[in-house]
Amino acid sequence: MILQVLLILEMVKNLFHISLKKINEKDIIDLLKDENADYSNMLINVGISSALTGLSRIYMSFFKNNPLFRLYYSDTDSVFLYISLEILFPYLVGKELGQLKPEYEFKEAVFLAAKVYGGITQGGDSIVKAKGVKNLIPFDNLKTLLQKQNKLIIPTENWYRSLSEGNIQVKQEIYILTINSTKRKLI
Repeated sequence: MILQVLLILEMVKNLFHISLKKINEKDIIDLLKDENADYSNMLINVGISSALTGLSRIYMSFFKNNPLFRLYYSDTDSVFLYISLEILFPYLVGKELGQLKPEYEFKEAVFLAAKVYGGITQGGDSIVKAKGVKNLIPFDNLKTLLQKQNKLIIPTENWYRSLSEGNIQVKQEIYILTINSTKRKLI
C-alpha cells in the first residue's frame, strides 16, 4: 500500500504541491493544485470506468439471480451466501484478478442495510462493518437494530478538508445509526 501511494505521488508531483503533516498522530498527505501545471495529459477516461462498473454489476448478478444460492447480502464487491462458493465453483475463489476472496464465515450474522452488517465468525471473533463509523460497535449492539425504531448513538471523529484554505479540521460528532429500509426481511 505504501509503495502504491509513493508511485501515485511520483506521478502527480509536477501537478501538485505536496506536503506531509501529522494530525492527531495520523500522517496526512496534502496535495494543493499547482496553477501553472498542465493537466491535459491526465490518463482519465470516464467511459472505461463506466464499462468496468457495468461489467462488475453483470458479474455480481450471477450471485443475485441464482437459485443455487441463498443470498443474504451483496455489495459492489462482496456476497454473503448460505453455502461456500469453494464447494460449488472452486474456480471463482482465489487470489487472482477477478476471483473472489473468502473473508468471513459467520455462525451468526445480521445484514441491516447497504454497508451495515456484522457477525460472529466460526472462531468466535466479532466483525461489524458500518459505513461512516470508525469506532468499534459490539455485535450485540448492532443486533438491537433488528427491533423497529431502535438506534445506536455513536461518538465519532470526522475529518473535513478544505482545499481552498489548505487545511483539515477534525471534529468530534455524533453518528446516529438507525435502520429504516423496507427492502430487507427477517429470515
